[in-house]
Amino acid sequence: HCQYGEYALEIPRAEVGPHKAIADKDQVKGDYYSVMHQPIADRNGNLNVFYVEHNSNGLFLHGSWANPDNRWLPGLKLVVALRKIEPVKS
Repeated sequence: HCQYGEYALEIPRAEVGPHKAIADKDQVKGDYYSVMHQPIADRNGNLNVFYVEHNSNGLFLHGSWANPDNRWLPGLKLVVALRKIEPVKS
């Protein structure tokens, strides 16, 4: 977790990727972003996370870029979850 003001950043569940791909019908062509979730192993054992892309062929949900050797570029857009921090009641 990472705290940002009154909110905490969390890793979303993996199903956020497919839901975002369906919901973002107006995503700008040429735009893409990755969803920060626990990596999912494919049939070859490679670790993947979802990324949502709109290219000249349409909207796509892909899986890639979760290998520990890969580096994420500074300009990459990431989807994270926000959770409102509730005060502790005593």
